[in-house]
Amino acid sequence: EHGGGFFSAEATTGVVWQHSPTAYGDGAAGATAVALRFQTGDVQAFGQIGSWGRFAAFELEGVFQAAAALLVETSYDQGLSWVALGTHQVTGLAVGEVFQRQFYPARQRGGKFRVRVTMTPTVTTTEGCRLTGFTFYHTIRSGPSRLSSGKRL
Repeated sequence: EHGGGFFSAEATTGVVWQHSPTAYGDGAAGATAVALRFQTGDVQAFGQIGSWGRFAAFELEGVFQAAAALLVETSYDQGLSWVALGTHQVTGLAVGEVFQRQFYPARQRGGKFRVRVTMTPTVTTTEGCRLTGFTFYHTIRSGPSRLSSGKRL
């Protein structure tokens, strides 16, 4: 904080951003919207190393401020490559209205995974949505392990 305003510096480009309560992105119509992006570390919800289960769904919760696109991606190789689970357009809600969106991965079996979320405002002078939570839905492998002699060839 300096002089009554909040500032942040981007080390890689040397750009200094000033927070404004009324302007988002660079505050100019037609400019590039500022996308919010976060990613988890490796989620290994299935127990010890080498265990696996099913990653059934990922749900995002948020509060609508302005129209935005939500892109969710998943990685099964520690973030080396990403697979899009899809993009949802969040539109037509009243300001302050709570929303939920679910994403379902095509590949559900695995030992660990990462999730990356990108929220891009539709209009460059708005903040888009406020993301307030996320939930992983998963099931752990169940049943007895097969003996080596019981495996099919």
